[in-house]
Amino acid sequence: MGFVESIRKLLGIFPAEPLPSLRQREEQPDEVLIFVVDESYDRIAEYVDWDEYVDEGAAEDAASKIFLSRIKSEFDSEFDNANICPGADLPAFVTAITSNVIPLIPWLMAVFFSGKPIVDNIEAWRTIISKIRPFFRRTIILNRNGAAVLAMDAVFEDMGGLPKKVVLHGYKPDYACEDTALFVPTEIEDPMPTLNLSRVKHVFHIEADGILFVVSVEGTNVAAERVYSRIVRSAGDYSSDIGEHRKTNVGWVPEASNLHHGRTRACCELLVQGTASAHRTPTTEVNFGPFCFPVVAGMLAAPTAHLRAHLLAPTEAAR
Repeated sequence: MGFVESIRKLLGIFPAEPLPSLRQREEQPDEVLIFVVDESYDRIAEYVDWDEYVDEGAAEDAASKIFLSRIKSEFDSEFDNANICPGADLPAFVTAITSNVIPLIPWLMAVFFSGKPIVDNIEAWRTIISKIRPFFRRTIILNRNGAAVLAMDAVFEDMGGLPKKVVLHGYKPDYACEDTALFVPTEIEDPMPTLNLSRVKHVFHIEADGILFVVSVEGTNVAAERVYSRIVRSAGDYSSDIGEHRKTNVGWVPEASNLHHGRTRACCELLVQGTASAHRTPTTEVNFGPFCFPVVAGMLAAPTAHLRAHLLAPTEAAR
């Protein structure tokens, strides 16, 4: 340590201990990552006295250290430093729920994201959510595994209990954007890099005891809807809507809604609600006509301040 640094440390004008390493932690199959947004960012004066620090960087580090100390004590957990916003910093601290805490996590996530049915240990999802829920007191962002836990919990709540069998039909890391129509994913995509998580809306297509759901997870905001028509591929075009249904001479046809998957034409294999078998006849080919929906071509560039306000709103309201 140099002479100037020694004097500064003695005078207490910058943190004596460094913050955790900035090495970005990425998703692993055997853990649930919980990113706690650094609430001291852009609110430094609420944590430290500016006059005690030689520059803004030193004050920012000190405020961040105080926030880190608080959440370590609050959750009795260790945290690593992270950034969850590409292009513009959104500092966060990440901790993990691992197989050391819940041994079934690796098996559960591996089977779920393989698209294979799960019929055993379904109650383990609720064990994991019980470990995540205490962090809801803060503004948090979850990785794909963590979002899957929230999605499954929403399905259980909708059904009023645990189903006997669940299977994932699709997952897509969509872009977090207001007024953007949700897609019903039909393929299971890989997780996004954790650097992008603040701009990701996790979208799951889940079947539980023959009932189809689409569930979106953005932070701790979860929306689950039942989907009454099963999607099948047909010449590259397919579609599914949710909402009220009307009975016609071709079976159950969904009314238009703001959630769909597909392009301009659809050939669907429609399911009668509550049954697990599809009734396909020549009359079930339905042309839903052209859809109008926004297409997000690339990562949305939202100002950091606006993004933080969007993420912090539920937490601030709760306080």
